[in-house]
Amino acid sequence: MAPTKPHKPSKFVTVTTNSEPAYTPERLAQVLKASRDQALQKGRPDLAAAIMDLHQQSLTDKRLRSLLCAIYRSTATPRQKREFQDHLDSAKRCYTMIQAASQLQLQD
Repeated sequence: MAPTKPHKPSKFVTVTTNSEPAYTPERLAQVLKASRDQALQKGRPDLAAAIMDLHQQSLTDKRLRSLLCAIYRSTATPRQKREFQDHLDSAKRCYTMIQAASQLQLQD
Protein backbone atom coordinates (compact mmCIF):
# COMPACT_ATOMS: atom_id res chain seq x y z
CA MET A 1 0.00 0.00 0.00
CA ALA A 2 1.40 3.38 -1.02
CA PRO A 3 1.87 6.00 1.69
CA THR A 4 -0.72 8.75 1.64
CA LYS A 5 0.14 12.40 1.46
CA PRO A 6 -0.27 14.30 4.70
CA HIS A 7 -3.46 16.32 4.86
CA LYS A 8 -2.82 19.95 4.00
CA PRO A 9 -5.55 22.13 5.49
CA SER A 10 -7.14 24.78 3.34
CA LYS A 11 -5.99 28.32 4.13
CA PHE A 12 -9.64 29.31 4.42
CA VAL A 13 -10.87 26.62 6.78
CA THR A 14 -10.00 25.79 10.34
CA VAL A 15 -11.54 23.18 12.58
CA THR A 16 -13.54 24.07 15.66
CA THR A 17 -13.83 21.93 18.76
CA ASN A 18 -17.02 20.34 17.46
CA SER A 19 -15.28 19.35 14.20
CA GLU A 20 -17.32 21.70 12.03
CA PRO A 21 -15.42 23.84 9.53
CA ALA A 22 -15.11 27.47 10.55
CA TYR A 23 -14.12 30.52 8.60
CA THR A 24 -10.65 31.91 9.22
CA PRO A 25 -10.62 35.58 10.21
CA GLU A 26 -9.56 36.48 6.64
CA ARG A 27 -12.37 34.47 5.04
CA LEU A 28 -14.92 35.79 7.50
CA ALA A 29 -13.79 39.35 6.67
CA GLN A 30 -14.31 38.65 2.95
CA VAL A 31 -17.80 37.27 3.56
CA LEU A 32 -18.79 40.15 5.81
CA LYS A 33 -17.46 42.75 3.38
CA ALA A 34 -19.50 41.13 0.60
CA SER A 35 -22.56 41.30 2.87
CA ARG A 36 -21.80 44.95 3.61
CA ASP A 37 -21.54 45.70 -0.12
CA GLN A 38 -24.89 44.01 -0.76
CA ALA A 39 -26.50 46.05 2.00
CA LEU A 40 -25.10 49.26 0.50
CA GLN A 41 -26.34 48.30 -2.97
CA LYS A 42 -29.81 47.82 -1.48
CA GLY A 43 -29.70 51.28 0.12
CA ARG A 44 -29.25 49.97 3.67
CA PRO A 45 -26.31 51.92 5.14
CA ASP A 46 -27.55 51.07 8.65
CA LEU A 47 -27.28 47.35 7.92
CA ALA A 48 -23.89 47.81 6.24
CA ALA A 49 -22.57 49.65 9.29
CA ALA A 50 -24.02 46.99 11.60
CA ILE A 51 -22.31 44.22 9.64
CA MET A 52 -18.95 45.97 9.82
CA ASP A 53 -19.44 46.65 13.53
CA LEU A 54 -20.04 42.92 14.07
CA HIS A 55 -16.90 42.19 12.09
CA GLN A 56 -14.82 44.51 14.28
CA GLN A 57 -16.23 42.96 17.44
CA SER A 58 -15.62 39.43 16.13
CA LEU A 59 -11.90 40.14 15.84
CA THR A 60 -11.62 40.00 19.62
CA ASP A 61 -14.78 38.11 20.61
CA LYS A 62 -14.37 34.41 19.90
CA ARG A 63 -18.00 33.66 20.74
CA LEU A 64 -19.28 36.26 18.28
CA ARG A 65 -16.90 34.95 15.61
CA SER A 66 -18.29 31.45 16.17
CA LEU A 67 -21.83 32.83 15.89
CA LEU A 68 -21.05 34.59 12.61
CA CYS A 69 -19.49 31.41 11.23
CA ALA A 70 -22.62 29.44 12.12
CA ILE A 71 -24.80 32.06 10.44
CA TYR A 72 -22.77 32.08 7.22
CA ARG A 73 -22.46 28.26 7.17
CA SER A 74 -26.26 28.11 7.51
CA THR A 75 -25.91 25.82 10.53
CA ALA A 76 -27.13 28.30 13.15
CA THR A 77 -29.74 27.15 15.61
CA PRO A 78 -32.90 29.21 16.10
CA ARG A 79 -31.34 30.59 19.29
CA GLN A 80 -28.16 31.61 17.40
CA LYS A 81 -30.26 33.26 14.69
CA ARG A 82 -32.09 35.32 17.34
CA GLU A 83 -28.79 36.28 18.96
CA PHE A 84 -27.39 37.34 15.59
CA GLN A 85 -30.50 39.42 14.89
CA ASP A 86 -30.19 41.03 18.34
CA HIS A 87 -26.57 41.97 17.57
CA LEU A 88 -27.61 43.46 14.22
CA ASP A 89 -30.52 45.38 15.73
CA SER A 90 -28.30 46.83 18.44
CA ALA A 91 -25.65 47.90 15.93
CA LYS A 92 -28.29 49.44 13.65
CA ARG A 93 -29.73 51.42 16.58
CA CYS A 94 -26.26 52.77 17.33
CA TYR A 95 -25.84 53.78 13.68
CA THR A 96 -29.23 55.54 13.73
CA MET A 97 -28.35 57.44 16.92
CA ILE A 98 -25.00 58.51 15.49
CA GLN A 99 -26.69 59.73 12.32
CA ALA A 100 -29.26 61.68 14.36
CA ALA A 101 -26.52 63.25 16.46
CA SER A 102 -24.63 64.22 13.31
CA GLN A 103 -27.73 65.89 11.91
CA LEU A 104 -28.19 67.87 15.13
CA GLN A 105 -24.58 69.06 15.01
CA LEU A 106 -25.07 70.18 11.41
CA GLN A 107 -28.08 72.25 12.46
CA ASP A 108 -26.12 74.10 15.16
